[in-house]
Amino acid sequence: ARSFREETGALVWAAGIGARPLVTKLAESLGQSDLRGLKVDERMRVVGAEDVYAIGDAALSGFPPTAQVAAQQGKHVGRAIRDGRDSEFVYRHAGSLCCLGSDNGIAQRRTY
Repeated sequence: ARSFREETGALVWAAGIGARPLVTKLAESLGQSDLRGLKVDERMRVVGAEDVYAIGDAALSGFPPTAQVAAQQGKHVGRAIRDGRDSEFVYRHAGSLCCLGSDNGIAQRRTY
């Protein structure tokens, strides 16, 4: 990738996310057409595989690929394995934060 400096008074960061090669290979081997991740059901189980879960960036769950979602998915799957009880994953958005530079930021928090 090319980079250059432009004096504008703004900072722009652009990045992409993509499935790890192993995840792409697994999705392909399961006959899934979308190779951005492993398609999961409402319980985070990989569609087309028995007793296999996927979370976070490895899962196509319909939820945003954020750390907040992945952490909740991890707890959900960990409890399902520990307790031997599958249940539907429910995402609870706690809010969003954005750093706007030195000593500045903005937050959107959940109101109860």
